[in-house]
Amino acid sequence: MTAKNNPQSASASFFNPFPKYLQVRHILARRMGSEYQPGDRLPTEQALCEEFGVSRETVREALRGLEHEGIIERHRAKGTFLKKRPDTSISKRLTGMVEDFTTLHLDTRAKVLDSMAVSAEREAPMLQTGESEVYKITRLRYFEGQPLAVHHAFLPIGIGEKIIEFDLENAPISEIIENELHIACVDERQFIEAIIADTEFAQLLDIPVGAPVLLVTRLCRLGQRPASVLFKSYFRADRYYYTLNLTTTAKRGDSRAADVKAAPGRQARMGPG
Repeated sequence: MTAKNNPQSASASFFNPFPKYLQVRHILARRMGSEYQPGDRLPTEQALCEEFGVSRETVREALRGLEHEGIIERHRAKGTFLKKRPDTSISKRLTGMVEDFTTLHLDTRAKVLDSMAVSAEREAPMLQTGESEVYKITRLRYFEGQPLAVHHAFLPIGIGEKIIEFDLENAPISEIIENELHIACVDERQFIEAIIADTEFAQLLDIPVGAPVLLVTRLCRLGQRPASVLFKSYFRADRYYYTLNLTTTAKRGDSRAADVKAAPGRQARMGPG
């Protein structure tokens, strides 16, 4: 996955509500639950910075949380050591933006299930494009070899026909739009709601019918054009949860931020693409 390099989109896009330190913390927790034994020495802060492409402060904030939970212990001049294995029920779930999954070297990929022109009024009325049809791309995302989410993307016909020619296994569609088509993809509205799995989602996500699913809807504007893009992502609730960064400093890149649980009826700004 290529990094974003469009200055216009970087300044105009929605701020990332997911603190990066929390994503790093949970990646490390998963590793500690399967790859390390109590007493093992962990990689240095510098090694983690280079692996994840984050600042030293972000890594330290991630380690502080693990230390507070009694999972690791740190000794000056000696290093960081695993004290006890984390709760596996916590370490199995992901949080954060789809755009970050590959950047953080997670074992994730997406398989294209279908792509076609569909009725705009019936399947994507929120877009209000004025066109009778939009291009729909459906993908199934895997994490560590198991289903994680079903992604629907609804795009203008011309753009959708170009997008489907790219490798959609690793790169999010929003990044292809920006980095390959050179069109700013600007977040305008995002919603999250809880639904239950019908027979189709149950089969695709390998969960029982009626199991909880997190539906994240993201409406984006394409540069200065009237055309928009609609993303709808259906996540397995047992493999994904969301965090919401409430501090204003997070908009300026500060790694320290609050993570909160969803309250009934509350909307949150999310970013899967």
